[in-house]
Amino acid sequence: MTLKIIRQWYLDVKMVTSIEELILLKIMILGLIIEMLNLEDGRLKYQIPIVMVLLTIFSDTSSWKRFEWNNLQYVSALESNWYLNADYGYWLIPTTSNYKDYNLFSTAPTTSGVQSNYENIYKNKFDGNNTNIITNSNTVFFGNYFYNNTIGDYFYNNTIGINFNYNTIGNYFYNNTIGNNFYSNTIGDSFYNNTIGNNFSSNTIGDSFYNNTIGDYFFSNTFMSGFNSNTIGDEFSNNTIGYNFNSNTIGNYFQYNTICDNFNAIGSSDFTTYVYQPYNKELFTNSDNEQYLRYYDGNNVLQIVQAIL
Repeated sequence: MTLKIIRQWYLDVKMVTSIEELILLKIMILGLIIEMLNLEDGRLKYQIPIVMVLLTIFSDTSSWKRFEWNNLQYVSALESNWYLNADYGYWLIPTTSNYKDYNLFSTAPTTSGVQSNYENIYKNKFDGNNTNIITNSNTVFFGNYFYNNTIGDYFYNNTIGINFNYNTIGNYFYNNTIGNNFYSNTIGDSFYNNTIGNNFSSNTIGDSFYNNTIGDYFFSNTFMSGFNSNTIGDEFSNNTIGYNFNSNTIGNYFQYNTICDNFNAIGSSDFTTYVYQPYNKELFTNSDNEQYLRYYDGNNVLQIVQAIL
């Protein structure tokens, strides 16, 4: 069962421009009333006196009572500052000046032009006592099939495509533009200001993932905290990234790499021959702050290659 509370309404009443128009309108209404009485005898006898009495009432403005609000004025049975009481405090349910609720889910088209459907938004859990999705007056747009997500506080101002599901998301997930098929990710706190393509899935992400531009097919990666200000191409997969990976520019097919902490030179360091190949590599920085790549060749012999700057 779905319970829907109507927070606002207004009347749109046809304006009467003359007393003659008013009289004609009331005669028409009166005719319907008498017709409903279905008097078989003496109809004319009763109709004329009733018409005259009612016309006198309608024409005498001193008998009129002003309606409670103006025509086309928005009204509501609930206050604009409507609070929900809870054991730990109060939640403000925000409205516009016209008592209109902000959208938690919207059927507006997504960035992919997909029209959302409320029937495809279900089984989502919003954690926390002060969830910004309710209290912060934000409009959030979702595509179809937004379900089975567990979401922390401050989830707002995101534009999301089709198939956003089975994600576990921490606090402060906001200002992101996300394509289709964002699923099965475990994400820490502070995921914001990212532009993400299609097929972002099965990633484990620490805190502070922000200001990144990411292409399609970003999957099966493990990140520690501090992944920010990176530009990533398509097919970024099966990588293990250490702390503070930031300000890197990476092309397509970056896969099966293990990267140490504070490694921030990809794009200026030339490991092109190695990092985009489908075998395991490790990128690291030595005690002299020089960058190297380590891998086993086809004969299972360990190879170490220094970056070309």
